[in-house]
Amino acid sequence: MPSVVFYRVLCVVAMVASGFAFELAGCADRGNGDASAAAKGAGSDAGSPVPREFAIEGMTCQGCADTITSALRDLPGVKSAKVSLADKRAIVLADASTVPSEKILAAIAGAGYKGRGASAAQAVSAVTEPSGKQPILVSITRGKNDLHAVSMAIGLAQSAIKDGRSATVFLSVEAPIFASKNLGEDVKFADFPPVKKMLADFIAAGGRVLVCGHCAHIDKLEPNDMIDGAKQVAHGELFTALTPGTVVFSY
Repeated sequence: MPSVVFYRVLCVVAMVASGFAFELAGCADRGNGDASAAAKGAGSDAGSPVPREFAIEGMTCQGCADTITSALRDLPGVKSAKVSLADKRAIVLADASTVPSEKILAAIAGAGYKGRGASAAQAVSAVTEPSGKQPILVSITRGKNDLHAVSMAIGLAQSAIKDGRSATVFLSVEAPIFASKNLGEDVKFADFPPVKKMLADFIAAGGRVLVCGHCAHIDKLEPNDMIDGAKQVAHGELFTALTPGTVVFSY
């Protein structure tokens, strides 16, 4: 009978394969969206959906960004919403005639933060010609039997944050256990800090930790059992969370 690890590997392979399709579809959507925005006029606040940018004050961790993202996506008429902790901004795609900027700012305020609007032209520029550096995703599938690889992976993610990049650690297959609140301080490799501390420091610096929900379920790791800032995600949520152009490192 195939082992649990075999099924987990199949899960990750399926996610990677789906990710390629997601990226290709995203490229096509961006191309179509840019053409549409140019045709309609990026400065217009009505008509077909165009991205609008909002500066946000008060975010201190990825949990803040996730809270605002959820509030924005819950607004009827919003096609998509992305919140960047590093850039302190949100980019919302919605028809301004049905979702005016006032509603978006009210949703941000309702989540406990202060927002300030920017022009649609600025938002289009931010999407099509992003400033700054490519975001990083570090995928970890190893378990306690390879703490060297796990520590190196988290260290790389920490370095990405120090380099001014947004960074995400994705724990799957054998790795979800590292997001457990009950992980011992003795789970460490050589002179590296404990894995638990490395992840906590990464989150505190603005990093994001996502955990494969399927793999966590196999390990009987419930959301309430995870460290603050870690979030279980399904395949679709993972794709939504990724920014086009993300560079992936696998361990």
